[in-house]
Amino acid sequence: MKQCHYALCALFATCLPLTAHAESPTDEQASVENDQPWSFSASSSYSRNAYRDTSYLASRSIDASVTLGYQFDDNWSLSADIAGIHQFDGEKGQYWQNAWIKAKYADLYQPTENLSFSAGMRVLIPLSETAQKSDLSTAIRADLTLSYDMAFLLEGLNLTDSVRIRKNFHRYTTVGTTQLEEYRLSNSFGLTYEFGDWWLSTTIDSSTSWTYRGNEYSPEFSHSEELGYNVTENISLAVGLTNSARYFDADRGPNPIDTLFDLDKPTYYLSITYNY
Repeated sequence: MKQCHYALCALFATCLPLTAHAESPTDEQASVENDQPWSFSASSSYSRNAYRDTSYLASRSIDASVTLGYQFDDNWSLSADIAGIHQFDGEKGQYWQNAWIKAKYADLYQPTENLSFSAGMRVLIPLSETAQKSDLSTAIRADLTLSYDMAFLLEGLNLTDSVRIRKNFHRYTTVGTTQLEEYRLSNSFGLTYEFGDWWLSTTIDSSTSWTYRGNEYSPEFSHSEELGYNVTENISLAVGLTNSARYFDADRGPNPIDTLFDLDKPTYYLSITYNY
């Protein structure tokens, strides 16, 4: 934990004064149009749950991330990101999060003017303590994303749906008596509405996974809602909430899915992002 203290401080110092909407497609288009293939993004956020600071259930943290990207042409792009987190509760301290190297092909298939498909592949670099404790060597993930422009219903409304499959590569198949995850299949559905300098978005994710022995984990669900504002062409602010739960047999007790939309359970966050 101590060995990454100074490096994370430098990362936070780099990111805190900066901000902008990191996933805006217009930024990638602008970089190509202006013959600027390189892109840079830095963001930082503060998050917490609804419990009091003195509660043993309190969870507060500050995270920071940096992404460097290169656009080869209108379709192909490559990016790498690294992130760190400072936790105020539980296992207090500063920690690295896993880094990712990502490749994306933007215009895989466009059957109609409003509907398009893109594909991506990413490789994980294990930096987090969780990855190190489980002897995770790396992971690969493939994505297939559908994007649907719904301006014919409401100007600025967009729908996305992404199917993802991930394969982990651990040194061992278990840690003690715990079976490790080998495969994960997930889906991410999102709606975004942009109006002027503002945007409003919601995302619903679902996933299920399997161990190296073929045992299936209970499905997991999560949702997030976000309201954002573009302060300048490069800087944006956002507030939001997110929550998750894992489904299991109701015979074992109350279904945690019932608390998925309980406003006392989510994590609330405030983020600032800078894109160049």
